[in-house]
Amino acid sequence: MSLPSRSCRALAAAAVTLAALALRAPDAGAQARVPRGASSQPTVTMSLTAGGRRLDATGAGSCQHASQASIYGVPAAVWTAQLAPATGPSVLLTLWRPSNAGGASQFSLSLGGGGTTHTIATVKGGTVTGSGTVSLAPKGDGGEFTIDGTTAKGAAIRGTVLCSRFTPLVAEGG
Repeated sequence: MSLPSRSCRALAAAAVTLAALALRAPDAGAQARVPRGASSQPTVTMSLTAGGRRLDATGAGSCQHASQASIYGVPAAVWTAQLAPATGPSVLLTLWRPSNAGGASQFSLSLGGGGTTHTIATVKGGTVTGSGTVSLAPKGDGGEFTIDGTTAKGAAIRGTVLCSRFTPLVAEGG
């Protein structure tokens, strides 16, 4: 039996983080309603360069937000973006903004494409790997994340992930 790869462990950690977030009540009043006839899933568009290789994709994905969450006991707002098509590049991004004044934003990113997975995690209290920044600019009911980072192996990751709208981050089955 072999041990799971580092990228699998990173994705599993991200899933655990999202599940833990779901235990906190989201600020549903800040979320957009889906118009009749519109897709129930937000559109996610990634336009990134990773290690010198272009990774572009658009499709139905997941974009969520909770204004009141916590990470390793630190109150924070959180946004997530995920695009995982059956073929082509994929992205899982989580951005945390601690509620305390002066708390720097933190993020975790897993980016796949062409048989390679790139990860960056800057969340204090967890395993930090790589470095960088992620900013979020509101765009209608969604937003655009701008990523500028470097993996622990030295691969530069630059570009944007655009969410057409954010939905509330809620517990599955809850």
